[in-house]
Amino acid sequence: MKYVMHHDVMRFAQFTVRVWVNKIDFQRPENTTLQGIARFKQFRVYLGTPVRFSELDIGKKIYFPL
Repeated sequence: MKYVMHHDVMRFAQFTVRVWVNKIDFQRPENTTLQGIARFKQFRVYLGTPVRFSELDIGKKIYFPL
C-alpha cells in the first residue's frame, strides 16, 4: 500500500476515513493515508495473517507458463 499510495492519495485517505473512522487531514492527506496503512497492518498482525510477501514462505523462483 505504501508503494502505490502516491498514485491516488485521496483514495487511500478515503479508505482510512471510512474503515478506521479517522478524520482526514486535508492539508496533508498523506498523513491520513499513512495512519490508515499502519492501522491496517496492526489489524493484519492481530488476525495473524501475513503482512509482507516474505511472510508467505513462497520460493524465490517464479514460473511463468508460456
